[in-house]
Amino acid sequence: MAKLENSNVMNVAKNGFFSAAYQLSMMLINLVTRSFFLQYFGVEILGINSTFTSILNTLSLAEMGFQTAIIFHLFEPLENKKYEKINEIMNIYRIVYNFIALFILIASICILPLLPNILNNVTVNFEIYFFFLLQSLNTVFSYICSYKRTLLFADKKDYVCKIIDTFINLLFSILRIFSIFLFTDYTLYLLLFILQTILSNILVHSYCRRNYSFLIKKSINLQLFKKIFVSVKDVFAAKISNYVYSSTDNIIISSMVGATAVGYLVNYTTIILQLKSLISLLLNPIIPIIGRSLVNNKDEIKTEQQFRTITFFRFILTLIIVLPCAVLLNMFIKIWIGPNFILEDFTILLLIIDFYISIIYAPCYEYLNAGGYFKIEKKAMLIAAILNIVLSIAFTFYIGLNGVLVGTVITQIFLWLYRSALLYENCFNKIRKVFVLYWKEQLFYIMFFLVLCLILSYLCGIICIENQVLNFVVCGFLCEILTLILFIVFFCKSEYSVSLKSVITSLFLKK
Repeated sequence: MAKLENSNVMNVAKNGFFSAAYQLSMMLINLVTRSFFLQYFGVEILGINSTFTSILNTLSLAEMGFQTAIIFHLFEPLENKKYEKINEIMNIYRIVYNFIALFILIASICILPLLPNILNNVTVNFEIYFFFLLQSLNTVFSYICSYKRTLLFADKKDYVCKIIDTFINLLFSILRIFSIFLFTDYTLYLLLFILQTILSNILVHSYCRRNYSFLIKKSINLQLFKKIFVSVKDVFAAKISNYVYSSTDNIIISSMVGATAVGYLVNYTTIILQLKSLISLLLNPIIPIIGRSLVNNKDEIKTEQQFRTITFFRFILTLIIVLPCAVLLNMFIKIWIGPNFILEDFTILLLIIDFYISIIYAPCYEYLNAGGYFKIEKKAMLIAAILNIVLSIAFTFYIGLNGVLVGTVITQIFLWLYRSALLYENCFNKIRKVFVLYWKEQLFYIMFFLVLCLILSYLCGIICIENQVLNFVVCGFLCEILTLILFIVFFCKSEYSVSLKSVITSLFLKK
């Protein structure tokens, strides 16, 4: 067996630790800031802010998936220390991002006349236009000097970005809270976001300039650009799909139901997105290792076993994080911002289904992307994007806000089925029996999750402690303890529990 590379383990450990620290600090800061935001600015401004974010995410589609393609093309030269090629790739990336920043600025100005049609039940005046332009500038600056972050990620040094981002975010979050409390000035609030983005990117850029001395500006290599762009065209379909899930919901709700409805929903989605990001940041350091492992490892059976073990590990995370969220989300919202912001149980159910699927099936596209199988996903992603928009709009006419979420959930299920089939077809040598086994396992995981969710909901429902915070803590403790007990009973002796440590460790091996 190959020797374990200490540098690999150390870098991944650093990435995971600092990513988790960054996300936890973000979650805490966002909760505190959101409380002040709602108190001083109101739910309508929150809805407008979230809608503008969704619009700008639409414009960010101009990125077309260059980041994913660049990461894939960096794996091989980083592995073999081909510094000249790395420099050529990063020069292409720099020029592309500068063009994207310019495009978003121009497109934002062109969108201004459309804002009255997008913001239903909102009086669009000069201030609203100005707020949109400030949020647009923040997006523009997020592309300038930020391209080197991708090199750090591909080189397993993403912890550097997280250290910088955590410190800068903490500093500016304190400044934003004080600005809300002292001045109640939304313009100042947005300007602080812009300054935060600029300073954070400058610090990352400076670190890379000192530690990657071979990076110099030079003319673009057109032949290499064409090669990368072939991957970009295929990744773009997945980019559209990701945008559809993360951004179009707010736009549809704002235009068909109202911006205030977005404000109510975004309180829930903010919590869920923070938890998703926490899980992703904990596991993202494995992605570059998967990419390099697929380059060197041709053992499809071993790779498939690794895939199912990583999926099982994600299932454990759903039990630890998603399950308590399903049981306690309304209780938390009531404590955090009050009972007036509570949404109905069916809305929570749809949000949790989407949350569960997004966590459990992520290895499907992580392996496909790490293996460079961008083209085979393209058709499915485009179908999914169209399906989500059509279903969301159609269902909204009948069941309002929940209609958008129903459309998203149906599309998520479609993508899970399709992507898993693509993965077994192309990466695991069409092992049909194993593919069926994968889905038998997933159905068992789902049933286990649902039954445990019903049991915990009932038990937490009969716990009535007068102090709401103490009641929340006791219910949360009950969720984790009972989950641990039942997990030990049903899964302790499973092959994945036994082999999880060794299989994940093997991902760090370099042949």
